Amino acid sequence: MSLDAPDSRGFTLVEVMVALGAMAIAFTALWVLHLSSLSIDMKNHSEIRAVFLANRQLEDLRSAAVLNFAGLADGTSTDNPEGAFTRTWQVTTVETWRKNVTVTVTWPESVRTRGGGKTKLTRSLVLTSTLVDLELF
Repeated sequence: MSLDAPDSRGFTLVEVMVALGAMAIAFTALWVLHLSSLSIDMKNHSEIRAVFLANRQLEDLRSAAVLNFAGLADGTSTDNPEGAFTRTWQVTTVETWRKNVTVTVTWPESVRTRGGGKTKLTRSLVLTSTLVDLELF
């Protein structure tokens, strides 16, 4: 068999370079997808944590209302249950047997701008409920 036979086996350098270029584009796309997935995961984690903190405070207020409805005083209170989260709740008496409760959880979040920079925003979550004096019924 001669060296210039048309049925020679193997890949040329151009074929190898084209295949490597296609693989590099595919892996770059997968890497960008992975990074955006991590960013969304971190955002979702913060939102889930905020829902948990708000719901926990709402349940504490419900328990207090069951034990002593009249003792649940009107007003606004704030605490920092963990890290960067700030939790505020407000109790308002609508009637002697009914109170409205609003729990707000806020936290900072970094967001990318169109220019590629980052800016801090304050996100918030609000849960509301109505508490009723069960002893009257």
